[in-house]
Amino acid sequence: MNRGFSISLDRVSRVFGDATSRTIAVNDVSLDFKAGSFNSFVGPSGCGKSTLLRIIAGLDVPTSGRCELRSESQNDRPRLAYVFQDAHLLPWRSVMGNVELPLQLQGMSRGRRQARAADAIARVGLTDAAKRYPAQLSGGMRMRVSLARALVSQPDILLLDEPFAALDEITRQELDDELLTIWRAGSGDAAMTVVFVTHSIAEAAYLSERVVVFSARPARITLDRVLDLPEVRSAELRTDAAFARESRLLFDALRASTKSLDKAELK
Repeated sequence: MNRGFSISLDRVSRVFGDATSRTIAVNDVSLDFKAGSFNSFVGPSGCGKSTLLRIIAGLDVPTSGRCELRSESQNDRPRLAYVFQDAHLLPWRSVMGNVELPLQLQGMSRGRRQARAADAIARVGLTDAAKRYPAQLSGGMRMRVSLARALVSQPDILLLDEPFAALDEITRQELDDELLTIWRAGSGDAAMTVVFVTHSIAEAAYLSERVVVFSARPARITLDRVLDLPEVRSAELRTDAAFARESRLLFDALRASTKSLDKAELK
């Protein structure tokens, strides 16, 4: 397995509007994520987390600063996959049809793309539902399909914007575990770099090697924490004292950001 792609944000800012009406969404953010790492963004609603994720994905461009995706072993641009909070499935296509769509748009032959789609569907535990349609699936199953559709292209970088936020806690924890299994397995012949946006401190602490907590808008880093937790995560970790300690550090940083927002609104 090669080393995959790293992510570098160098003094990135994003401003919307013009001179008469400006909104600063992100302010002078610098971060470096190593190839093959799992990282999370946490912060108050509307602070700019999703804007940063879109900049990494190339769906938006910074007003100033640079975002670079680098590899020591590849010269091509990385394969990127983006998972949204809503599954965004095509209702007239089956699970197989939805998952194979990115490869179909690339012009891959039917046999190859269906084999790749079947593998991605198996990785999220939906082989028995491959012929079903979105209306026949639960919310958790639809998100599994969305994740499989992202994985089918064998991404070097996987970006997730609150993908499990609308799910019940049991389903959410099950998908967290599946996501960790998929990340550890890598993608094709590469280590997969993950950036995960969530409002859940517990989810960020459980999934991530590193968590970045942002202030209220405009997004500035208030805590950049490499978690002191075991490399392999299991359900028992959620009740461990070390997990509670790390979660508390993240919570305190997030609460300080929220208080800063409250004071700004009172002025």
